[in-house]
Amino acid sequence: MTDIKFSIVMLAYNCEKFIGKCLDSLINQDYPERNYEILITDDGSKDSTGSICDEYASKYPFIHVTHTENHGTSYARNVSIPKCKGD
Repeated sequence: MTDIKFSIVMLAYNCEKFIGKCLDSLINQDYPERNYEILITDDGSKDSTGSICDEYASKYPFIHVTHTENHGTSYARNVSIPKCKGD
């Protein structure tokens, strides 16, 4: 079992131009990947943001994506927070 030290909660909405660069930055940190997780809530994006997130999640087991209808940032954040496994 992994020892997840912290969880990164990320909200995404119509950010296909930037989401890949953001996720690459998080993935390329020096911190060991087995010690953190990235939880993304796609808040009903109308562009390819959700698909891009799904591609990353299929490549990296520490990335988890949830898709919701657009309800705003508070709702999207509250979807991911209960799923956090980090300390």
